[in-house]
Amino acid sequence: MDAAHLVVEALSADDQMSAVMEKLREYGRKGIDNIWLIDPRLRLMSVYRHPALHEVVGERIVTEDQQVWLSRDEIFAD
Repeated sequence: MDAAHLVVEALSADDQMSAVMEKLREYGRKGIDNIWLIDPRLRLMSVYRHPALHEVVGERIVTEDQQVWLSRDEIFAD
């Protein structure tokens, strides 16, 4: 079975960062190349690439192959 193309995790108020990082690492071990983490409270978008989480400072988050993207406004629309 092939790995998913993209996984998106959205943080909730009760998430613990250590548990979230464990989950992101597990996705990476399963061969998922595009792992996004969205923080609605802080309005942050991040991409996980082993072994680190990288904050996206631009206006859109994009998969490595440039085939899927979302703008900051789309993600955080009220």
